[in-house]
Amino acid sequence: MIIETITSIEKAIIILRAIGKSEDGLRIRDIVKKTNIHPTTIVRILKILEKHNFVEKNLVSFSYKTYSLGNNLIQLTNSAIKRNNLSNIVYPFMVELAEKYKETIALFVMNGLKRVCINKVDGYYPIRWHIEIGNTIPLGVSSSGKLLLAFAPEHLLEEVIKKKITLTDGRVVNYDKLKKDLEKIRMQGYSFSIAESTPEVIGISVPIRNNQEKVVAAMTFLIPITRNRTKYIEELKDAIMVSAKRISGHIS
Repeated sequence: MIIETITSIEKAIIILRAIGKSEDGLRIRDIVKKTNIHPTTIVRILKILEKHNFVEKNLVSFSYKTYSLGNNLIQLTNSAIKRNNLSNIVYPFMVELAEKYKETIALFVMNGLKRVCINKVDGYYPIRWHIEIGNTIPLGVSSSGKLLLAFAPEHLLEEVIKKKITLTDGRVVNYDKLKKDLEKIRMQGYSFSIAESTPEVIGISVPIRNNQEKVVAAMTFLIPITRNRTKYIEELKDAIMVSAKRISGHIS
């Protein structure tokens, strides 16, 4: 059963690629020619893809219909393009900060009820914090997770609380405290955390905004707790905030 499912997914991808390469859409017989997949299988897969708006049927005439990419798939593609563009724009600023302060810096965006790392620059100190691209944790914990939640639609806070997220010490995130933390973040324009999602790490996060002032990402210094010195942390916070303002003018 699992093997059959994987085979169907692979065939769906092949079909989507064939349709995506066509400017005017494809008839079923055209898809058969381009993919060598049995017509019955193509029809079955197209029905599922159409149900989820990954393809759409175009009725050219009573007996002539084609399939083109659907809005849901186009939206997903556009989101991926935007993330790549965002990452490319922010990366040189991240390199500049990492080279100057020798600390790891990462870029995070929202993905459902989680925040995900889409780019990073490792620090240069022998003792530094390391994070993998693709790393995810729930919104509502860590400096980046709280910052993104602070500027997200309000209904997401309720959904996050329902998940009963825990901190590194095992405590469940308190709704009232989280709400106050988010208000503070919005007021001061940055987020700070110590060992909330990962032991021994400090996070300083600032919002990256587009030219409509919407927060689209969080840029974060990740610092070993051994370098938790007030004056140093304040210097890093000021530097990353200045950099974020410079970046925001470049994002559409």
